[in-house]
Amino acid sequence: MQENSKKDIEGNGWQDAADYNIDEVIPYKLTGTLPSNYAEYETYFYEFNDIMSAGLTFDKMSVKVTVDGTTLTADQDYSLIVHSDTNSFQVRFENLKAIQSVMITSTSQIVVEYKCRLNGNAVIAGNGNPNTAYLVYSNNPNQSGGGDHGKTPEDKNVVFTYKVVVNKKDEENHSLQGAQFELRKIVNDQDEGTKIDTVTVTEGTKFNFKGLDAGKYKLIETVTPSGYNTIQPIIFTIEATYDEESDDPQLTSLTGQTEGEIVFIRKTEEREDSLSTDVINKKGIQLPETGGMGRYLIYTLGTIFVLTALGYTVYKRNRKHTEKMMFKIKKYIPDIVVAIILIAGIGLLAYPTIGDYINALHSSKAIGSYVEKTKDLSKEEKENLLREAREYNESLVGKVNRYYLNEEEKKRYAHILDITKTGIMAYVEIPKLNIYMPVYHGTDEGVLQIAAGHLPGSSLPVGGENTHSLISGHRGLPSAKLFTDIDKLKKGDLFFIHVFDEVLAYKVNQIKIVLPDDVETLEIEREKIM
Repeated sequence: MQENSKKDIEGNGWQDAADYNIDEVIPYKLTGTLPSNYAEYETYFYEFNDIMSAGLTFDKMSVKVTVDGTTLTADQDYSLIVHSDTNSFQVRFENLKAIQSVMITSTSQIVVEYKCRLNGNAVIAGNGNPNTAYLVYSNNPNQSGGGDHGKTPEDKNVVFTYKVVVNKKDEENHSLQGAQFELRKIVNDQDEGTKIDTVTVTEGTKFNFKGLDAGKYKLIETVTPSGYNTIQPIIFTIEATYDEESDDPQLTSLTGQTEGEIVFIRKTEEREDSLSTDVINKKGIQLPETGGMGRYLIYTLGTIFVLTALGYTVYKRNRKHTEKMMFKIKKYIPDIVVAIILIAGIGLLAYPTIGDYINALHSSKAIGSYVEKTKDLSKEEKENLLREAREYNESLVGKVNRYYLNEEEKKRYAHILDITKTGIMAYVEIPKLNIYMPVYHGTDEGVLQIAAGHLPGSSLPVGGENTHSLISGHRGLPSAKLFTDIDKLKKGDLFFIHVFDEVLAYKVNQIKIVLPDDVETLEIEREKIM
């Protein structure tokens, strides 16, 4: 009796189908048994035959043959015959009865273990990459083991591998050459995963990652074409089902599941299946969206609640007729509801004021700490820090993709001007609006909820020619006033940026609404001071 099985990728057992990455090593095991009348034979011929598909590369050095756990010796106990032209091999025993190293009986199991590598000729999905095995054995004890040979039915084992095709486009369906992507395999929910491959889009709109097994992956855009926003990493999972114990295993389903808006579609071509999706880059950077009606909505709702409660109270007091037989509980329910509405309305009206007070305390404390730290700096230290900031600004002039910082650039940016180690680089003063607000590195939402943020890639706010510093802050937040009243500024109004003990004075010269993808006005203009 013969068995051909394969260990699955997690090492949890042996089965007739599994999926692997290209270049990954696949372990195989062939198990043979003997007939109950084995003792009646004087000699016994026994041969394993294995035929591999073109996608499998046989490693003859990995072959291990055992009988009941005892390892046999090649060329002494058995012969290994490799046929490179047909990608097949045989493990042949001319006479099992002649083996001296182990006692073989009718209950013995003969096991052949070996390894193959899934190579670049592998079929992608579809019918997979089969490996077929069978036994040839003595079948006539009356002829002392000679004469006719029997043959077992062929047993098929299939290895599947998959391909992900990405269509790289802009919003106008144009090819984006020069983009580079890195694919990482995520195992056990690790954050970064293990790097699988890197692909650069040199022509056309498509690129692919070929030879993937089922599992979780992260697709990261490492290089972004000039003038476009870098996409957020795409997390997706390849899911496949197949007949693990079938005589002829078939792929029954192939899907790609994502944690975002990306959609994968299975496409079947002549020789392979693939999962295809579109990845779209948008032009320009996406500026933080800072507008909002939250504060005004809170005030509106609070006013409605208060007026509703007061209106009901007036109505009740002026009502001429009251039902005398009303149950007490019914009598007081309206009053309770009105009280709740009134309290809710007052709470809503008070919430922005309380939020402003708390945020003002935070800002005052942060600025105070910044000022105290500044006092501790020597004149030489301040000059060195400012020189570093100005050199950084000079490096931005004419730089392509200056808003797309790599990891090294992010570390450098976060370090400059951060004397308190809290992220504050300066603070802004707008006398007309009575605003004193810290300016932090970056425009993450956590920053913009409490203060102003500096847009990475724009000039640091230290003044000088050929600079354009972008400072962003929210309007309309219910929890903090921040730049809510900035629309009250007019041309000619002054505002100030405090960096260490230097005060940079600016005058409003234009007022403009800028959409998140409108970056033309943000470019650094030579000979211009900001």
